[in-house]
Amino acid sequence: MNIIDAVSICILVLFVLFGIYKGFISTLLNIGAYFVSVVLSFLLKPLGASAIKHSDMIFNIMLYYTEGSEFIANPEYVRMEISSLSTAEINDIIASSNLPFPMGREIAKNIAREAFADQGIVTLGDYFNQTIVGVFINILMFLVCFLIIRTILSLVINGADYADPFPMLKSHDGIFGGALGLLRGMLALLLVFMLVPIVLTMLGQFDLITNMVDDSAMARVFYKLNLLISIAGGSNKHERWADVTLLRPDPQAVWPMKEPRSVHARYIRSSAGGGHWEYGRALPESWKIRYRDLTFIVRPTGFKHTGLFPEQAVNWDWMRGIVEKSGKPFRVLNLFAYTGGATAALAASGAEVVHVDAAKGMVAWAKDNLAASGLADAPVRFIVDDVMKFVLREQRRGRTYHGI
Repeated sequence: MNIIDAVSICILVLFVLFGIYKGFISTLLNIGAYFVSVVLSFLLKPLGASAIKHSDMIFNIMLYYTEGSEFIANPEYVRMEISSLSTAEINDIIASSNLPFPMGREIAKNIAREAFADQGIVTLGDYFNQTIVGVFINILMFLVCFLIIRTILSLVINGADYADPFPMLKSHDGIFGGALGLLRGMLALLLVFMLVPIVLTMLGQFDLITNMVDDSAMARVFYKLNLLISIAGGSNKHERWADVTLLRPDPQAVWPMKEPRSVHARYIRSSAGGGHWEYGRALPESWKIRYRDLTFIVRPTGFKHTGLFPEQAVNWDWMRGIVEKSGKPFRVLNLFAYTGGATAALAASGAEVVHVDAAKGMVAWAKDNLAASGLADAPVRFIVDDVMKFVLREQRRGRTYHGI
C-alpha cells in the first residue's frame, strides 16, 4: 500500500460515514444524481470541447504545456509522415514512448483512422500532440460539466431534505446508508482517477509519480479499468446525406454508439494507413444535396471524405450575412478552399471570390458545385496552387481582400 491507496481508502471511509449519517434515501438520491450528471456531462462535453478547440489561444497553450511529441524517444520520428511508417514501427514507437493510459491507445487508433487528415495533419509528432490534447480536453470538459451539474443537483436534494426531511428505513437505515455510501465513494474515485492521465502526462518524467501509480492497487482498479476514461477518445459518426446513410470514423464522435445494422456504406480504416468503403446497399457514384439555395455534389472518396463539411454551414451563413450587409463590392480570398462550400455561399451573396487549393481534382469538384448551384457565371477565380506560394505572390503584387 502506498499514499495513493491510503488516500483512496480514506475517501471510501468518509463516504461510508457520510452515508451512515445521511441515511439510505438521501444517499440513494445522490447516487442517482451522480448517474444523471454523468449522462448529461457526456452529452454536453462535445460543446465545451469544440469551443476550446476553436479557441486558438487556449488550444495552443494546451499544446505547449502537454508537449506530446516529446514522448517520442527518437526525435527523427517526430516529423515523419505516418504514411511512411509501418504498423509495426508505429506500435514500437508508441510502446517505447511510455505514455500513460489511454494516450497510447488513442494515438494508435487515430493513426489507424488517419483521424486528423481533414485538418492536413500528417506527421507522427502532430498526431501525438493532437491526440493528447484531445484526450485532455475531453476529460477536463467532462469533469467541469459534471461538477456544475452535480452541484446543482446536490443543492436541489439538500434543499428538499431541509424543507421536508427524507424518511428513514424502519430498521438498519444507517447500515444500508453506509453500504450505499461505499458505492458512492467508489463512483467518486472513478472521477478522481480521471485526472491521472493528465497528471502523468504533465509530470510523468518524474519516476516517483509514475512508480506510485504503477504500484497502487487502487489505481489498477479505478484508473486502468475506468470506463469513463476508456470512452474519452473518438468513435464513429452516423450520417444521412439526402437519402444515403454513411458511417465514418471521427475523433469528435465521443459518445459510445450502437452501430446501425444497415447503412449504404461504412468507411473502414486500414492499420497500414488509408482505408476503404464497404457498401451495404447500392450507391450511386455521386448524388446531390441541397442547403438553402445551394446544391452540392456528394461523393465518397478513398480518404473518408464526402466532399463537404456540413458543420461549416453556420460559417457560410455568417459570411453571407457580412457580405450582404456590407452593401458594397466585396472581395474574398478562400484558401485551402477544397470543393467550394464557402466559395458557393460567398458567390451566392454577390462576393467576388478567389478560390485557391493545391489539389486539381478538388478545384474541378468546386467548379461542378458552383454549376450545380446555378453559379457557373459568378465572379469566381479558381486557382490550382500551393497556398503559401500564392499568398506571397499576392503580397508582392499588393493585392488586398475584404476577407480571407
